Amino acid sequence: MRVALAQWGELLGTRGLGTQVRSSIAAALAIGPVDVDFSGVRLASESFLDEAFARLSEEVPVSVLRKRCRILNANDTVLTMLRVAVRERKRLRQSGGAA
Repeated sequence: MRVALAQWGELLGTRGLGTQVRSSIAAALAIGPVDVDFSGVRLASESFLDEAFARLSEEVPVSVLRKRCRILNANDTVLTMLRVAVRERKRLRQSGGAA
């Protein structure tokens, strides 16, 4: 299944939007493998990426996400920010911090 993020706009910037996207990705993952397509997305904020993807990594094991969820057409900046968001959420979870 493919989740095209451009349906939410070319600028993805809020936690609320991240929650919607996370729900869509989680529902798609329940059916099978998912391609998350960033085509047409120019910018995704740190808060959006944290809410959509880092929080998803709390709900679905990262090992499962790596096997069943592909990130397509994301620019280098978004990919770097995505990695940082997931890493930071993991660090906070391990230290007992809240986010």
